[in-house]
Amino acid sequence: MSGGTNAAIRIAEVHNQLDPGDVARALRRWSAHAHGPIRRLAGSCSPAAMHGCPCASRALLERVVNRLGGRPRREVRRLIDDIDRVFLDRTHPDPRMPGEWPWWMRRC
Repeated sequence: MSGGTNAAIRIAEVHNQLDPGDVARALRRWSAHAHGPIRRLAGSCSPAAMHGCPCASRALLERVVNRLGGRPRREVRRLIDDIDRVFLDRTHPDPRMPGEWPWWMRRC
């Protein structure tokens, strides 16, 4: 990522009351989850058990990317989209999940 994007992420982390490096950790965790064993993808998240869940990392990324603008948003969105494509390719919609949940929590 560019220096400007890294600076924008640091500012977004402050505005979202996150620790420095939380976005980088969330990207690594979401990527590890998307690329990890298939058996761990099924039924891995729920709003009640969100803390510590890989889906919490994805939710954090969504929250932060929506606070970014311009080039930083595009750079981070591209990284997230690449990981999301892997996750989407390895999962399928779970019709049992409530429609109001984020899309990444409605997959198995």
